[in-house]
Amino acid sequence: MLNKIFDRVMPIELFPIRNVSHRFRDIIDSRALAFKKISFYIGNWSFFINFNDVDENSVEYVQYSDQEDDFTLNYNDKEIHVSKGCPLKAGLSDLCQIMQNPKFSLEVLDVTFYNMLRDDEYTELVENCLKKLKPIRVTAVVLNDAYGDTSDHVLPYLEPGYLEEIRIRTFSSFKNILMKKPSFKGAEIFVGNPDFMEILKVFYPKYSEPLPAGVRFETQGFKFVIGFYLDSVNHIIYITKV
Repeated sequence: MLNKIFDRVMPIELFPIRNVSHRFRDIIDSRALAFKKISFYIGNWSFFINFNDVDENSVEYVQYSDQEDDFTLNYNDKEIHVSKGCPLKAGLSDLCQIMQNPKFSLEVLDVTFYNMLRDDEYTELVENCLKKLKPIRVTAVVLNDAYGDTSDHVLPYLEPGYLEEIRIRTFSSFKNILMKKPSFKGAEIFVGNPDFMEILKVFYPKYSEPLPAGVRFETQGFKFVIGFYLDSVNHIIYITKV
């Protein structure tokens, strides 16, 4: 009976429903949940999740003051007040529980670190969650971060050899260095970064060869293209298996 009811519930509403009782939680966690895309945003006092880029499939855990111990869960114009707790811990816990489901599947993971995020405790919470989910099987990942270290907190937990595309969106802190070279030449800055080798190992775990010149290269039978382009706000690097 409960499963039939949950069939009519929007995916995002399963988050608050999970907290009603242990029985509800067990039933929801046993269901097959498949998403094309999950996006989550980590801020100093908030955690935001969206499923499949649908506005109605969003939930926000937010603490309106760093002096308070409570937080509010917002979804579909509804509010649930939680008297005590950390919004980031609560959001990550719910996300982790759903993604730990053996029947769970996902294509695209989109992660944003707030550009003023400075607390190492917050990034540690994110990594602890991702460690529980390792290896995370996705075909594409999007990393949004003003300081360029989001990849350090996310890529090590993705399943090697399965990923087909990485997009790195960088903002103002990388603007000057990226603008020194036009078009695809901007990608060479990232190619010259030693950490770039670790990024490529997510595509192919045994990859350890020096990168050849140019933006296209082939290794172990896999072809990749490294691209670089600008839009009105972002400076975007992408690596795609072709």
